[in-house]
Amino acid sequence: MDSPGVGPKEFGRMDSPGVGPKEFGCTDSPGLPPLFNVPKSQLQCYGEGVYCIGEDYLSKCARGKSSLERFTSVVAWSISTTRPAIFGVAPFNPVLGETHHVSRGTLNVLLEQVSHHPPVSALHATDEEENLELIWWHNPVPRFHGASIEAVVNGKRQLRLLGFGENYEMDSPKLLIRILPSPSVDWVGTVKIQCKDSGLEAEFRYYRSHSFFGLGGNSRSVKGKIFHSKSLKTIYEIEGQWDRIISLKDVHSGEVRVLYDAKTAISKLKTPIVKDPKLPPLFNVPKSQLQCYGEGVYCIGEDYLSKCARGKSSLERFTSVVAWSISTTRPAIFGVAPFNPVLGETHHVSRGTLNVLLEQVSHHPPVSALHATDEEENLELIWWHNPVPRFHGASIEAVVNGKRQLRLLGFGENYEMDSPKLLIRILPSPSVDWVGTVKIQCKDSGLEAEFRYYRSHSFFGLGGNSRSVKGKIFHSKSLKTIYEIEGQWDRIISLKDVHSGEVRVLYDAKTAISKLKTPIVKDPKGLWSTESAIVWAEVSQAILNKDWEKACKAKRTIEERERKLRSERESKEEAWAPKHFSLSRTKESEWECWPLERSVPPAPIILPP
Repeated sequence: MDSPGVGPKEFGRMDSPGVGPKEFGCTDSPGLPPLFNVPKSQLQCYGEGVYCIGEDYLSKCARGKSSLERFTSVVAWSISTTRPAIFGVAPFNPVLGETHHVSRGTLNVLLEQVSHHPPVSALHATDEEENLELIWWHNPVPRFHGASIEAVVNGKRQLRLLGFGENYEMDSPKLLIRILPSPSVDWVGTVKIQCKDSGLEAEFRYYRSHSFFGLGGNSRSVKGKIFHSKSLKTIYEIEGQWDRIISLKDVHSGEVRVLYDAKTAISKLKTPIVKDPKLPPLFNVPKSQLQCYGEGVYCIGEDYLSKCARGKSSLERFTSVVAWSISTTRPAIFGVAPFNPVLGETHHVSRGTLNVLLEQVSHHPPVSALHATDEEENLELIWWHNPVPRFHGASIEAVVNGKRQLRLLGFGENYEMDSPKLLIRILPSPSVDWVGTVKIQCKDSGLEAEFRYYRSHSFFGLGGNSRSVKGKIFHSKSLKTIYEIEGQWDRIISLKDVHSGEVRVLYDAKTAISKLKTPIVKDPKGLWSTESAIVWAEVSQAILNKDWEKACKAKRTIEERERKLRSERESKEEAWAPKHFSLSRTKESEWECWPLERSVPPAPIILPP
């Protein structure tokens, strides 16, 4: 599988930004090298304070039964926008006109960098279901104090609860960066929240508490009160740590309850995903992801698949299946991606007596199904893939959910296997690697294999090979190892007999995935309109010609046509169904795809001998 593109499609981890001169827009400060950047913009960091939350404190504001209940919820929500900062690293300075647009349920958040010198960021968020609106603008101004820098966040924050006609105005704490005596970053200063409509006000201070003799303590303490604006009479006292628990004490009854719990608010945060990611053709390889999946099966030098069906013993066949599984692993390229297949897109290719058919059976989420049969070798392949991205700050991990089954019908053996994960590293240096553990099992023969894709390291942990494989073949019941597997999947992988010590070649990438031939169209009239080569023909040709304007236009036409078809189905309440596979979900909510036909017919596209 080719690697997904990395850039506009992805977002960084939900940790709060680090800090350095860039974060405050110091126009006379040198740009930070990427080593000191977190892989996201300051605009995203502002937005994350609103939409990236565990417990939904914002919705609570609009659901309070009394003005006092709503006000305390607003105080809790305001505290929830405070996130830990990291000394020494900073997000990117937003460029002028940069935007960030994210939805969480019915809450829609939009930010724009409205000024660069000085840096001013604006936010507008609405939630029609909760009937609320947020309007912010931030202008961070640094103040230098010798051994420390204090960033005062000028601007306004307004939360409007439209259903109650209440407008809440609040400000932000300051960010204090201490360089001496020891580097640290703390939120400090007084925050005021006021609602003139209800006559309520809050004032609380972010500060460093001290233990006995002024040593130690907690740098994330909060203390304050909620009171009536006119009488200044205190209703509640606020105290705690914003990274732990903040309590609310009723000054009349003495009752104490939790106002804010950081564990439920800012732990286990989810990462935003792009609902319908689209890369410009400049970042596309001129083929569909469906073709990439298919190439792993039919585009091969040495025919490892046929060897599986020709083995004389169950152990010989099993080792051939392991070698064939490794042969489907292909090098990925950082920064470019194949086209996202459209719903119902197909790819039908033959290589000798092996006929391969793929179909895109779901678009949201993306699920691709494969069925291949070879009547001469008496084997069958059934796959379905559902890649799911997981974001980890400076890297993205694509977990390939689904199943791969290889059936050797002549021996009544069924082999089940999974896929490695694709790891895209953005920092410290861009790279794409296959990682993770792959398991292969044949219950009919009682054999199993487990091997790991990983980056090996040389002396002192430097260098090494990012395409290493290590594992074993063993008996499922006794767990007794038969063979040890070791090598590099882009070079040679060896098989060592643990009893005799004999070592032989299990897989040779040079004979497997070098000097590959390109499929050709043998029967143009036999091509379906859904064939990948037909669907993406105009875009692919424009990319090959480096006519980016034409490629963009052709790609946009395909995307708009798909949106129109989807809209028409929704208006007619029509359910789309795959043509060549059945699609269902298990009790565990996992996808399952099974071919509707017993065998795959010869294809109009062939791989020349």
